[in-house]
Amino acid sequence: MKVIKKLKLKNFKRFEDFEVDFTPNINLIIGDNEAGKSTILTALELVISGSAARVESIGLENIFSMSVIKNFLSSSKEIDKLPTIHVEIYLEEQNDPNLYGNYNLDKK
Repeated sequence: MKVIKKLKLKNFKRFEDFEVDFTPNINLIIGDNEAGKSTILTALELVISGSAARVESIGLENIFSMSVIKNFLSSSKEIDKLPTIHVEIYLEEQNDPNLYGNYNLDKK
């Protein structure tokens, strides 16, 4: 069984830059209302399911960080400066080359 070791979010909902490490056993997500608990679970769901239909049903306008969108709209709006979203799950180190990534925020 693969174990999620870390989650990284960039420009996803309320998080412009966020990282959380998980333990192999039990993890609790505790926080005030509107702290981002459901956002973390949504991010995990989107990556694990790999469902483009789910992203479309939520709508890109609802998953982009609003501050990133506002910054882009107030800029020169060049295509090479379009905002991007990163939702990355890092799995426990295992000897499965199919799980190694080359295009992630950690460059690992």
